[in-house]
Amino acid sequence: MFTITFAKPFDEVPSDVRARLQSMLVRIAQNLDTMPRTGVTWKSISVGGLILDVHPWRFQYRVDVKKESLVVEDAKLRASP
Repeated sequence: MFTITFAKPFDEVPSDVRARLQSMLVRIAQNLDTMPRTGVTWKSISVGGLILDVHPWRFQYRVDVKKESLVVEDAKLRASP
């Protein structure tokens, strides 16, 4: 199964948001494990960064296919509309 790692501590993100993020990433990791490792989908997710919004935060993460890891690289607090 894909592991979830964080590029830095993200201490500024509230614990409830981190918990929701962790839960969402676990579901993503579980789904990745069910997908065949061939085709356009894998090429796409392994090349670029991905975005996950956990209101009111936005997280950037990437899929490291070789290490079977989801790596959270950045977190930004989004402004309210």
